[in-house]
Amino acid sequence: MFVGLVHLELYIPEIRSLKHKRSVLLGIKKKLRDKFNASVIESDYQDKWQRSVISVAVLREGRSSLDKAIDGLVNYIKITREVELIDWEVEVM
Repeated sequence: MFVGLVHLELYIPEIRSLKHKRSVLLGIKKKLRDKFNASVIESDYQDKWQRSVISVAVLREGRSSLDKAIDGLVNYIKITREVELIDWEVEVM
């Protein structure tokens, strides 16, 4: 059993308030949960309008399956129009 933890640092250029930011992130987090069967939280910059760090935990049977899921979710964030991916960090346990 393998666990992957991915920290995604995001820039959200069109945000005008924290309420708008929460709305955008809620949609992104829901899609990550549904599409990749992952646990997702906003782990940093909760008080900043245009920045966020989303942490995603993924559990898979095999390492190759975990790597595929992590690549898929990072690529999904890269093509999401509402946010720009600044940086990401992956931990595997």
